[in-house]
Amino acid sequence: MIAGFNAESDYAVVSKVIPTPDTDGDEVQVLLSGISEEVTEIELCVINRLRKRVVSFQTIDDFTATADTTLMEVGAIDVGMYHTIQQRVFDKTCTACHGGSEKPAAGLVLLSGRSYSYLVNKPSVFVSGLSRVTPNNSKESVLHQILNTNISSNWGIDHSQMITSSTMLTLIDSWIDNGAQE
Repeated sequence: MIAGFNAESDYAVVSKVIPTPDTDGDEVQVLLSGISEEVTEIELCVINRLRKRVVSFQTIDDFTATADTTLMEVGAIDVGMYHTIQQRVFDKTCTACHGGSEKPAAGLVLLSGRSYSYLVNKPSVFVSGLSRVTPNNSKESVLHQILNTNISSNWGIDHSQMITSSTMLTLIDSWIDNGAQE
């Protein structure tokens, strides 16, 4: 999504969906029109149905709507759900305990390039009979349960306190409920 925001709000003033390229690797150009003077920044981002910013990938700050044309050269950016979760959640919040040490917590490695194989369809070491991530079923996934309930409160750390953004929690559930694709 390309969207224009006012500096005081997380809700897009104007937005446009970025089309999927015909062939993988093809360049995509998007023209965002109808930009009012209240727009102060243009972003490559994800917004929800209410047009609220979920994740921002690249920003043009101090944007002025009087400019005839503004180019945002972004190159190749992976904006997939899993990659976004890896960057915005696992890398920032989880890898201190679930990182590259010889004994990551619960035997779970959440480092980039390795986390998927440790999560999807892998049995939980704490919750018998459940997988860490069960594709198409967030409610039966331990990842959902530890982030949204107090199930982990006696595991040494209460994971439900680690991610407080309801938007990011919804993104994780949506990723799981839509097949947990890499």
